[in-house]
Amino acid sequence: MELDYSHIGPEVLDRIDMSTIADSIAEFADQTLASQRYLNENEIRDYTFELIDLFSGILKKGHISGSDPAYQTLGRLMMEVHGKIQMRGGSAEAFFRLIQFVQAQFMESLLEQAEPSDEIRRMLLYLIRFFNKLVMDTFRLYQMEKERTVEAQQNELMAVATPITEIWDGVLSLPIIGTLDSSRAMDLMEKLLQRIEEVRARVIILDLTGVSTIDTQVMHHLIQVIRAAGLMGARAILTGIRPCIARSLASLTINLDDIQTKATLSEGLKEAFRSLGFQVTRPQAE
Repeated sequence: MELDYSHIGPEVLDRIDMSTIADSIAEFADQTLASQRYLNENEIRDYTFELIDLFSGILKKGHISGSDPAYQTLGRLMMEVHGKIQMRGGSAEAFFRLIQFVQAQFMESLLEQAEPSDEIRRMLLYLIRFFNKLVMDTFRLYQMEKERTVEAQQNELMAVATPITEIWDGVLSLPIIGTLDSSRAMDLMEKLLQRIEEVRARVIILDLTGVSTIDTQVMHHLIQVIRAAGLMGARAILTGIRPCIARSLASLTINLDDIQTKATLSEGLKEAFRSLGFQVTRPQAE
C-alpha cells in the first residue's frame, strides 16, 4: 500500500514538534519498558533518536511506499525493538502500546499547534493510515523472521534426532528417536542414501529402540529406505523393535520376511561384522 500526502501543505508538517515528541517517547519507554527491563536506558535513547530521525525524513517526502529505503529501515528498527522486547520476556502488547503512544504524540502535536483545519484533518488521517501500515508491516516482517528461525531450529533438531554415524569401515548406524512420521521418514531416506554414497557403506543398522509409534504409511516408507539402500549395495539390518512396535507391525500385516531384524543394536552390530567377514572375540586373559 502506498501513501500520498503531497497535497498537504509543508507548513502543516513543520508544526510537529519532534523534540518534544522524542522526550515524551523516551519518558514513556523509561516508565513502561526500562522498568520491566525490556529495554535499557541506552537502548531507549538510541532507538528514540533513530526513530525520530527516520520519521522526520519520511514525513518530508510527501509520498511513501513499501520499497522506500527509509521506510524499510524504519520497519527493521521496529522489528528489532519488537524482537528484543519479546526476547526479554515482554509481550507483543508492550510493543504495540509503544507504537500507539508514538502515534498519539504525533497527533497531539498537530492538534496543539493550530486550530483544526482541512489540512490538519488530512494529516491526522494520513498519520492513522501510516501507523496502521507500519504496525502491519512490522508484524509481517517479524513473523517471517520467526518462521525462518523456527524452520532452522527444526532442521537442527532433525539432524540431531537422526544422526547417521559410521561406526566401522563400511558400517553405518542410524538410531531413530521419537515419533517417525512420513515427512521425517522421507528426509531420513534422502540423508541416508547420500551418506551411503559418501562412505560407500556396505551395511546399515536402523535402530528403532527410541521409536514410540509407527503406522502403515511410515512403515512402508521405512521399507522403501531399506530397499533403496539395497539398490545402492548396502545391506540393512533392523534392530530394537519394541513389543508395542512389534504388535503394531503384526496388526498392519506388513511382510518383513525379506528384511533382517535383530533384537538389539549390539546383535545388529555383530551381524554386520559377520556379513563383512569380521570376527570379534574377547582377548584371552593372561
